[in-house]
Amino acid sequence: MALCIDDYAEIWVNGELPRAAGRPSPATIQGFNMPQRLVLSDAVSPGDRFEIAVFGINGPISAAPENTVWFREARVEFLFARCRSPRRSDAMSNALKYQDLSHTERLAYERLVGQGPSAETSAPCDAETPHDTRQPARRRPFLAAATSLDSAVTRLFQRARLTPQAPPSWSTLERFIRRQAANRGYESFDRDSFPNFPTEAEPFTQPSRVETDPAKPGYPEALHDIIETFRDAAPAQHLEMLLAYAGRLPELPEELQSSRDTMEQVDECMIPLFLSAQLHHGKVYYHLDVPSDAPTMRGFAGLLYVGLNGATPTAIAAAPGDLCQQLGFQKALGAHRSRGLTALLRRMQRNAVDLARTP
Repeated sequence: MALCIDDYAEIWVNGELPRAAGRPSPATIQGFNMPQRLVLSDAVSPGDRFEIAVFGINGPISAAPENTVWFREARVEFLFARCRSPRRSDAMSNALKYQDLSHTERLAYERLVGQGPSAETSAPCDAETPHDTRQPARRRPFLAAATSLDSAVTRLFQRARLTPQAPPSWSTLERFIRRQAANRGYESFDRDSFPNFPTEAEPFTQPSRVETDPAKPGYPEALHDIIETFRDAAPAQHLEMLLAYAGRLPELPEELQSSRDTMEQVDECMIPLFLSAQLHHGKVYYHLDVPSDAPTMRGFAGLLYVGLNGATPTAIAAAPGDLCQQLGFQKALGAHRSRGLTALLRRMQRNAVDLARTP
């Protein structure tokens, strides 16, 4: 639910005021024209009912002005996020199925299938513009020579443009299927389970094809797969893919839920975001606490958790600083909000480096 009251408000749901220990209450508004978002439920079904009451007064409370209380906005929002599918869709299966793909990976697959082969057929090499069969008018020798030279140059450029290119192929789609299969330990895929899969594409039956994947970078392979998945998807899908990662962020363990004061707050973020990092057997493990009413930041935190958790400090430190640009978030979210996401990445990298230096 999104609400905006000037100046102070409390949102009561079903006779209770939602509160969270150790951080600002998600059901209160403090400030002038400051919007507030409160999650009514993580999963709703037809017939669910919520009794909502809003208490609003002018502020500051100790010096309340005499003007009117402004109830500017109240609306209910529905956000859809799908969790990652199980690692194997069938315990007896040894091939990748469409059901194995996560929501973000399915969006990337639909983009690759929809955009068609990576090259288009070109006109034949001997194609030329049609000649005028009419008898040309009598011209002066110099003008006729210049005209003839101009025609020859024009035909030369036309031939250069019409040079045949490589035949169309589904190499990008094939590489995508191979990558997803390898990530799950498969060596083949179930063609029939993939909707609209092109008959010309053969991800595993052309061993002679040279792979064009670049050398694996120094940062975690899980993060590399995320970047490649976003690159395969349409820019219009990036925000939806980001929000889907909100469901990948696990809840805090019980020992941290009652002691959030032991976690480090990421002050660069505009929302209350807390972080904890520990080093076990040379690998870094994170716990992140992000309000559920901040789906964008929670989605990015889930993305970083999937991409960095359980990696070595060296690999985490090597994560690209322009990750938001590579994922296309600057266009979807704007530069200001992207800076907040980058601040979380840098804090996680700094914690990993500090843990590695600790004796």
